[in-house]
Amino acid sequence: MRKVFVVVLNWNGGEILANCLRSLKGIKTGGMDLEIVVVDNGSTDNSLKLIEDFKFKIEDSHLRLKILRKFYFLKFSILNVNLQF
Repeated sequence: MRKVFVVVLNWNGGEILANCLRSLKGIKTGGMDLEIVVVDNGSTDNSLKLIEDFKFKIEDSHLRLKILRKFYFLKFSILNVNLQF
């Protein structure tokens, strides 16, 4: 089965993360599975709780949400981790 992967980089993005995840959930993939990978860079706000809450609301069998917690301080370092994922 072909998949569409979307990587979201997060650091204390709780204020906008909910809208981001809702928008991504609405993507039409033409029957392909959608996997959203949120890479959190040590957030200290409510981001992780928001992501976990969103995971429980997913009812679509073609949608998966994964969380990776990494502690890098440079955006390109986080992106490199995602590309290896």
